Amino acid sequence: MSEKKYDPAVESAMNGVMGSIAGVEIGAMFGFPAYKVKGKLTIRLVEEGVIAKVGKNRADALIGQNNISKYEPLEGRVWKDWVLISESNPANYSNHKAVFQDAVKFLGG
Repeated sequence: MSEKKYDPAVESAMNGVMGSIAGVEIGAMFGFPAYKVKGKLTIRLVEEGVIAKVGKNRADALIGQNNISKYEPLEGRVWKDWVLISESNPANYSNHKAVFQDAVKFLGG
């Protein structure tokens, strides 16, 4: 089985965005860069882009907008509180700062 990878340029862009949001802890989870609030995972890089835990209602409202889709790590297993943001240019992740702030707020940050 091949090892899943993430784009280091996305990590650099996300560190810039997330470093400017109060209450965010930058670290790693399962070998991927991750951002936590009060020790709880809220945002993480994945092979396809960035996932953010925003809550079911907010996720439902965001899906289909601006390169945002449902997050389905295994076929048929949608994470209802999460969205997947996929950008072809790592610099464009900064355009989603409001979504990342929503994720921080969702976990009480």
